[in-house]
Amino acid sequence: MKSTIRDVASLAKVSPATVSRVLNNKPVREQTKKKIESAIQKLDYYPNMLAQNFVSNISYHIGVTMTERKGLTAVDQFNPVLLQGILEVAKNKNYSVTLIPTCEAAEHNNLLVDLFRRNAIDGAIILDPSDNTSLFFEILKYKIPAVVIGRIPTNLPISTVDTDNVEGIYLAVKHLLRLGHKKIAYLSAPLNYIASQDRYAGYQKALAECGIGINPKLILEKEASFEGGYQGMLQFLAGDFEATAVSAYNDAMAIGAIKALQDNKIKIPEQVAVIGHDDLPTSAMIYPALSTIHSPIEEMGTEAANLLFREMENLAAAERKIMPVKLKLRQSCGFATA
Repeated sequence: MKSTIRDVASLAKVSPATVSRVLNNKPVREQTKKKIESAIQKLDYYPNMLAQNFVSNISYHIGVTMTERKGLTAVDQFNPVLLQGILEVAKNKNYSVTLIPTCEAAEHNNLLVDLFRRNAIDGAIILDPSDNTSLFFEILKYKIPAVVIGRIPTNLPISTVDTDNVEGIYLAVKHLLRLGHKKIAYLSAPLNYIASQDRYAGYQKALAECGIGINPKLILEKEASFEGGYQGMLQFLAGDFEATAVSAYNDAMAIGAIKALQDNKIKIPEQVAVIGHDDLPTSAMIYPALSTIHSPIEEMGTEAANLLFREMENLAAAERKIMPVKLKLRQSCGFATA
């Protein structure tokens, strides 16, 4: 039979309330604390977390929202790498992580709010934010501690962690331009995501600096996945494709594009150069190895989790964190690393 808090109190010759104070790290006399800890050890007592949570109003869970997407593959590694950073911080805080599925339709995004109001989570990290602000208004309405990984409208007082998305694709396209490419195709993610808008702006900026106009025939908007990149590249090839290089929104799309080019016997980088964004683990494992923009993905997860716990402890106001990016050269652009 499991020991109870009353059994601990009886053995330590204190009240159950005093045992509860020790379990909740409230101040008690050191001698009393040692007696209670000794009794807990002798009885092999484990507190009822549900009961403790009910009393303390703390769930010891944080939520992480993830947009529901079909057709993801093992190549689509951004969120798993990001989660490593979040999980490590949560583990060190004795917290569990609850994954919360979301979609773009506002009426289906109430689960996060419901979990918070039912005391099932103490705060949340939002991945894949679109330009649909209804969820953010709900977060502010119910004062949910939250951190967004990505960029949101600046007038919303919610903490964010992001990379410099404009700079990332700008560096990628500038590198292609330096290699002599003039006709550079761009595989974009859906432009209802702010990160997609920023990365597309980086593409435009790099071309504009070299006096090259935007050619709509060289731009496609697809899902930000391996399959999206594969189908997008096939669509390019089915038309009058004149580009000598492809810049992709992320590595998963770039790897999909490489597969489509290889399936059509097109040599990389001799006939078409390809560059991605994010520097996923898979990017160095494929052939040819993918040139890309390195994003500190796991560190972004760590930073977001640390920010969230500071907010949950009422130690931080809303902050904006921008993580630096850098060019990572491999073989897919015809420029191998030393």
